[in-house]
Amino acid sequence: MNEETFTSFINGFGNNKDEYKLTDLVKDMAQEKVDEYDFNSHDSVTVHPLAEDINYGPWAQVQDFRKSTKEIAESLAPYFGISVRDLSYFKELIMYTILDGHRSGVTQEMDLSHGYVEGAMFSIRLAKILKELGAKEQVTMIHTERNRKTGKRMKAIFSGIKEIASQFIASALENEISLKYYGKGVHTTYELAKICNLAENVTKNGSFKLHYLMNYSEEWAIENKEKLEEIPDISTIIRFTKGHLGGVWLPNKANQSNFIYTQNASVSDNWSDEQLIAFCLIALKSHLDVKGVIGGRKYTADERHQIYQEREMNLFKREVEVPKLGFLSKRSISFSSVGPLTYEY
Repeated sequence: MNEETFTSFINGFGNNKDEYKLTDLVKDMAQEKVDEYDFNSHDSVTVHPLAEDINYGPWAQVQDFRKSTKEIAESLAPYFGISVRDLSYFKELIMYTILDGHRSGVTQEMDLSHGYVEGAMFSIRLAKILKELGAKEQVTMIHTERNRKTGKRMKAIFSGIKEIASQFIASALENEISLKYYGKGVHTTYELAKICNLAENVTKNGSFKLHYLMNYSEEWAIENKEKLEEIPDISTIIRFTKGHLGGVWLPNKANQSNFIYTQNASVSDNWSDEQLIAFCLIALKSHLDVKGVIGGRKYTADERHQIYQEREMNLFKREVEVPKLGFLSKRSISFSSVGPLTYEY
């Protein structure tokens, strides 16, 4: 995309257009800051000073530019029972993340819409990390149609997304992430239809596909199955802050999926890059544990006895503690054939 086109969409959706006119300029500024930054003088989790200069905010939250995402994943993998060879299976992992906690996961001093800015930042950071780990696609729920019952909430969602639209699209473009939107009227009558259409058009050549559900309902999905054909089969469903899945189901897309509950809000400012990488490893471990098993597993007599002992007699549970990876710790719960696996990281 040429500079004129890029500047025009920045003008249309508003923030700090001079910050994003020239990607090379942004990269040069980033490199300059990296060169002068003393990593040894700070705690392991820091907000990079670039954030103060060009308003990247939590997108710039890093621990150490000297390590790649894959290198960090390789160092953390043993904590989750994953081998370095297993990391190659990221290419078949399809995560369906149901974002939540944007009103209660930020400090009370923040404007209500800021939580949804944080949610957008979280989703694009997660997609970038998944891409670097080898994943090809991801599905993310932004909001359901039933959220309209709370007018103040919808106003905050729209305000937050409009505020971050230009930065969000710029980040997707720079990281070669293709954006696609699904839901009632998302390309026509929906309040954010103009942004959805623009985002799809500008990022259509990205190598990583990020499928967004907005203004979504299961009723709409059942009546419009043909519009969901591009969404791949889900391998792992991840719900933030709450345990319910009502209203977010994808018809015929989750027949082989496992479920993960994450206690914490999908608020970017609360997650370090390392925690997001650990989060992805938990999803991969869940996928590998049930790969080829759901609905088709055959048990030997010894396996049946072992499962009975662990699940019924011993009331199996396993708690996995990873060295603290961020200022605020995280907790995710996955499930095996014998009981829950709780990860704190």
